[in-house]
Amino acid sequence: MKGKAREEVVAADVRKLHKLGNAQRLLSEMGGFSNFAISFSIILILTGAMLLYGYGLKFAGPMVSILTMIIATSMAEIASPYPIAG
Repeated sequence: MKGKAREEVVAADVRKLHKLGNAQRLLSEMGGFSNFAISFSIILILTGAMLLYGYGLKFAGPMVSILTMIIATSMAEIASPYPIAG
């Protein structure tokens, strides 16, 4: 790749993506405020979930772990079509 032009590298990447069954589509329509709002919301939800996890584990036992694994599996399935990110 050392001697290749940037366009050739990008074209090779696009061909490789198509070969794997993915189309190159990286939309940059999110502005600064939208990015901040989503990031802030995710941080708040994750912080609250981590604080309550011990409480649920203490009183509900293994069912909390099973429910957490089900949710994690669901999220992994949702995120699996997006193996690459810019």
